[in-house]
Amino acid sequence: MAAALCLAITLPLSSHAQETVQSADEIIEEALEGEAYLEPEYLGSKNQYCQIILGSEGQLREVPGLFELSSKSAGGRAGTAQVMTSNASFRISVDTPLGFHTAPRDGNNGVVMAASYSGNGASNFSETPGDIQHKLKKGITSIEAHLVAHRNGEPFPAGNYAAVLTLRCE
Repeated sequence: MAAALCLAITLPLSSHAQETVQSADEIIEEALEGEAYLEPEYLGSKNQYCQIILGSEGQLREVPGLFELSSKSAGGRAGTAQVMTSNASFRISVDTPLGFHTAPRDGNNGVVMAASYSGNGASNFSETPGDIQHKLKKGITSIEAHLVAHRNGEPFPAGNYAAVLTLRCE
């Protein structure tokens, strides 16, 4: 099971910037296209499930003095989800995107991204790099996912930015 968390920012638009605009719902719908969402009673005879319920989308903010957009910066916020598991056989992780899903022209040039996440509830763990899996305990775990995007050597072009993090429960 995988679900997409969306993080977005709008930088002031300059007169020469080209803009591609998509709503968070459109981004999430596109990211999840083709995914099957099944209720626990349909997930097999052993009734094992890992269900992801998306919460709020995150918000990226510009980090003053750096060439960075971050959900950890003042005014930014993590994307959230709740993960419900039927037993302790599931592991969770977050895929770091290779670039922004939506960005102005040249907005993805020289961008390096890092995702991280933390959990509390049935399973408790502090901020962890996205590619490191955590084994979940039975029950509900609240997840907060962060994204930091760094651009080497120059500021981000003005315009709308959105990135999609994929939360995996396997």
